[in-house]
Amino acid sequence: MPYGARRAAAWEGTAHQVGSPQAGDLLTTVTQDTGTGLAAGAADTAAAVVAEEAAAPQAEAAAAPQGAAVAALDNAVAAPDGDVPTRPRPTRPVRRRRPWTVGGLHVLQLVVWEAAVAAVLTVHRQSPAVLVPVAVVATLAVLLTAVRVRGRWLHQWLGLWLRFRARRRSVALGGPGDTTADVARTVLDSLARGSSLGLLRVGDDEVGTIVHTTGLSVLVETSPEGGDPTAEATRTLPPLTALLPPVEDDDATVPALAVQLLVQTVPAPAWAGADDPAALSYRQLTGGTVPARRRCWVALQVVRRPDDDGTADLEAPLVNGLRRLRRQLERAGLRTQVLGPDDLAAALIGVAGLEAGPQGLPRGGDAALTGARVTETWTGWSAGTVVHTTFRLLDWPSLESPAGQELVDRLGTSTAVSTTVSLAARRVSADQVELATSLRVVLPGSAALDDVTARLQAEATSCGARVERLDGRQAAGMAAAVAFGGFLR
Repeated sequence: MPYGARRAAAWEGTAHQVGSPQAGDLLTTVTQDTGTGLAAGAADTAAAVVAEEAAAPQAEAAAAPQGAAVAALDNAVAAPDGDVPTRPRPTRPVRRRRPWTVGGLHVLQLVVWEAAVAAVLTVHRQSPAVLVPVAVVATLAVLLTAVRVRGRWLHQWLGLWLRFRARRRSVALGGPGDTTADVARTVLDSLARGSSLGLLRVGDDEVGTIVHTTGLSVLVETSPEGGDPTAEATRTLPPLTALLPPVEDDDATVPALAVQLLVQTVPAPAWAGADDPAALSYRQLTGGTVPARRRCWVALQVVRRPDDDGTADLEAPLVNGLRRLRRQLERAGLRTQVLGPDDLAAALIGVAGLEAGPQGLPRGGDAALTGARVTETWTGWSAGTVVHTTFRLLDWPSLESPAGQELVDRLGTSTAVSTTVSLAARRVSADQVELATSLRVVLPGSAALDDVTARLQAEATSCGARVERLDGRQAAGMAAAVAFGGFLR
């Protein structure tokens, strides 16, 4: 694998799932929220943490032959730089129990079962006209709260389906005369209502921002500093915990910061079907691990406080955090480019397969937007002609194992389609870090969905990991894999 020449102390943990109020099903952490599935809906709370971060390993950032930086998901949460002790204390997952749960069951489930039994016993001497309806309702209530399908209770699937049917799922991508920025705003608003583009001045430079209900975000692209662009280079990416504010700076008067790592892998050749001879030959020659292109971005998010009405109070912390982030990355031998308004808009419309053209318009003009829509389906999310599907990472193998060290490479190249892995982190206390992960895959067409899903799940299983497609939560999955900062409450 291109990164991995340097490995730090042992860190073994299993990622499990917790719910998220709005990001829906995307918080994957090294703790388990007892008895819930991932994203059980708006009532779920994000409650996962990583404890004793001081012993976790560092991430590696590498360059593909094209010179793009690579960040490793499996090593992305680590302690600040320092000497590795001879006998390091391994990171231990902390299991946080959900409130009102008993043995993995929510108290309300137990109440429903007791109420169902009591209702039937109350009317069991009544006529069939009374007994039958009560028995049917009681049976349905028990089935909905006692039967699990694919890791979820039936009532959770029902709630998920109702929310899916109730929300807006299709909007026009653009109209006549729309600029690149207009299309980018449409994409953002379709993923998180009320989101838009903004502008921030940092010295003499203009920086593009994403304004959303959770806060304010900027995007930084990284690449190796110097070196031969045709040769593979390796750089050490600072650990995510080092990019977060120091513990001593963390107080209630300062807005919290979140850092999101985005790694996009484009294998070669592009997908042409499961049995495409070119793709098969390429995978045989390279072992399926050499991408045609790989890029790495770091998004920085300032979290909005309840009393923050606008963005003015968020700008100063964001500027300070951005300067600190760039210093950390540049010390690691990485070039950094903060995306300006035009570059940020161009990056966002890329999810729709569009490119920025002259005069601030999408390449192809109105013809490229005619009839194009942003649509969420149960199993995918599409913009224009590009179809995406998203996954959650349920758990991963020991990071000491070869499979664990190669997890990102293998997930990114196993399907021969463009894949984006997202990992975000934010502090929840002095010694706890919350993680959010997502995996986004660009499909060559709807017909390839099952095959791509099977390949990705098989590759993850061979690594000792598990991924699950976010059926019914595709817009939330897309939002987690776009540069919002990884957390949307």
